[in-house]
Amino acid sequence: TQIINITILGNAMNVYGSKENLSVGPNNENVTKRIKIEGDVLYSPPADAYNYTKNGIWQVKVFPTRGNGTIYINVTWPGKGTVNKTITIVKGRVVEVTPTEVTVDEKFNATVNVEDKYGNPIANANVSLIYETGLYQLDGILTSIEGDGSPGKGQGGVYEFTNLTSTKANANIIVVVKYLGIYGYARIWSKPAHDLNVTLSPANVLAGEHTEFSVNITNATGPYDKPLYFYILNETNLNKFHEDASLLESLAINITDVNKVSKGNYTFKYHIVEEGKYYLYVVTRDFKHDVAAGEEPSFEVSRASVTATPSLLVKNVDKNVTIDFTVTWNGEALNGTLKVYGMMGVASYEAYVDGEFITVDITNGEGSIDNVTAIAVGNLSFEFLPEAEGSEYAEAEGMLSVSTPSVEVVEPADKVALLAEENLITVMVKHPETGNGLAGLKVEILTPTIENPVEVGTTGSDGKLTFGIVPLQTGKIRIIVEGEEVKETIDTKIGLKIIVSSKLEKGKTSTILITTRGGKPVEGATVKIDGETYITDANGEIEYKPTEVKNITITAEKEGYYPAEKIVKVVKSAEAPGFELIGIAIAIVIALLIVRRRK
Repeated sequence: TQIINITILGNAMNVYGSKENLSVGPNNENVTKRIKIEGDVLYSPPADAYNYTKNGIWQVKVFPTRGNGTIYINVTWPGKGTVNKTITIVKGRVVEVTPTEVTVDEKFNATVNVEDKYGNPIANANVSLIYETGLYQLDGILTSIEGDGSPGKGQGGVYEFTNLTSTKANANIIVVVKYLGIYGYARIWSKPAHDLNVTLSPANVLAGEHTEFSVNITNATGPYDKPLYFYILNETNLNKFHEDASLLESLAINITDVNKVSKGNYTFKYHIVEEGKYYLYVVTRDFKHDVAAGEEPSFEVSRASVTATPSLLVKNVDKNVTIDFTVTWNGEALNGTLKVYGMMGVASYEAYVDGEFITVDITNGEGSIDNVTAIAVGNLSFEFLPEAEGSEYAEAEGMLSVSTPSVEVVEPADKVALLAEENLITVMVKHPETGNGLAGLKVEILTPTIENPVEVGTTGSDGKLTFGIVPLQTGKIRIIVEGEEVKETIDTKIGLKIIVSSKLEKGKTSTILITTRGGKPVEGATVKIDGETYITDANGEIEYKPTEVKNITITAEKEGYYPAEKIVKVVKSAEAPGFELIGIAIAIVIALLIVRRRK
């Protein structure tokens, strides 16, 4: 084995990759995630192989296995990313072994290939198979061959072991190769015989409740009652255990207080506060017999459900309210204690109060408190303690909220105020749960040109308030009720204006001008008339020739502007005099001339 020193530095002086900065627990929890070591090592070092000294220096015990190999170091600093380094193993033999996994107490053969770091076979090495104990410690030789270059004893670098039996389970058998004082290593995992059948009840468990589990264990011959270990693993850790069984103790909860009821039947009590799916792994004390991977019985842990009535309070509106709590799990009414976070109680109760909590007794799923006043916006959460002895508080589903009132912009209905014009705004402040208007609440606004809220009035008996405003900049007008900003906003936009005669003549080209409501021509506006689309020029104009006598609707719009619409009448063009009319006119002129001549 070898100690490698890894120095981890931050991006500033005197900032080091300490346990605290890397979010590593006091017992090296998470260390293998923060400092991951892989490559040509016997196996990735477990947490107890890591030791933090000072100034970002970590010492890690590793077991290099081959010459010209590579050790990969990946360091993850939460919130700062990951860096990678490699270490080259200079000296060492190259060892390959098959199989890499055997079953305890079953016969097996093994083949070991030995080369130098350049790929040349080594025919005269000493090859030993030795059990590992603890971390990298050797404990008892299973077998050994002294190579002499003969078949199976080093010829072509191949060493053959036959008729072997591993007597240890959940243990590494380390292949140790020695030649001319230089070593190389490989490993064989000796696994248990997966010959136990295990059933477990109940299948569903309340989070936090100290629950009695019943376990039945059999093998091919019937009920099984040899000394056993019982382990509980969550789904993530079970998958890790399947990948590397040597990590069992670091991944699982060891249930030590198990009661044997009869041959093959056991009970134990335990509680889990985190919801999720959990599995029971059972193995004999000598680790030789266990339940097969993928056959572990499971149970589901789920939270209690809390319903508060009412479920929503409004700041500075709801006062001296009674709140009823209903606590159930899978449709069953529960008994125990409910912890309500975000509420403070003395003679009466106030919510929301950060960092405070109260407890409520729950009997047959019901509990209540009186005189609750909503003083601040926030979400109150729950934990529930089941009544069973030994239970713990666990997070419960559900929420009680303290919110702002809801606000409806009644006028303008499209929630748009026009720039540089007086706009009459009507809002209605309502209770979000009942929908009733709320009287006597102070309303303020914030506009893009105002840094501090400006009071615009107090709601009337119907919850409504009307006020005028002349916006001076585009953006959003934000609404504040009783000091809390609400979700509803009013957009401020530049309004478009359509300038055109109220009557257009059929067949005659007319100019239509699009401006802001302040009179500035708008280039690039989209004008739609009778199914046709036009784009205004640099002067804000388009040319249009009506083809039918009727009423037409003209719309103008442009991104960032409030659109305009106008209805215009198309009329017949004025008619020129016809031939008969001209003839009559000539006749009249001639008649006048004749009369004048007679005189």
